[in-house]
Amino acid sequence: MPHGRISPNYSPQENAVIDRYVQALRQGKYDTAAEAARDCCRDLARLRREHAGASWAAVPRKPSAVAHQLGIRAQATGRRGFGAAWAPQEQEVVDRYARALTRNRYRIARQAAAACLEELLVPGTQSLCEYSTRGVVSGRPGQQSRLGLVFG
Repeated sequence: MPHGRISPNYSPQENAVIDRYVQALRQGKYDTAAEAARDCCRDLARLRREHAGASWAAVPRKPSAVAHQLGIRAQATGRRGFGAAWAPQEQEVVDRYARALTRNRYRIARQAAAACLEELLVPGTQSLCEYSTRGVVSGRPGQQSRLGLVFG
């Protein structure tokens, strides 16, 4: 279920640009909606310059608003969250620890998240398991911090 709603305040031309970036986000060309929003905003600004006389072209789009639209549209088409595309195996591990937390097997969420992260990490490295649909995840902070969002 999307977090928010798709804004009707975008012109058909803007929607076409945003939809291209939603597709790129879903295909994994971008890790997050915010990352895709930077390039999308650049294309939207170019589109506004090309259609300077149109009433909709007078409204600049904030990167945060574009990222929000990209995220909810990507989620509405099947991508989970704002770039948090867990592989099914990863999701099973996270769900198991979330259930354990709700059954009071852990006193606080931080303990469950630490245990979950330990299971997801490749032994002897700072990389997450090879479950990722994009291959071995490099262990970037953004990838690992998603665990905190599950329990937050």
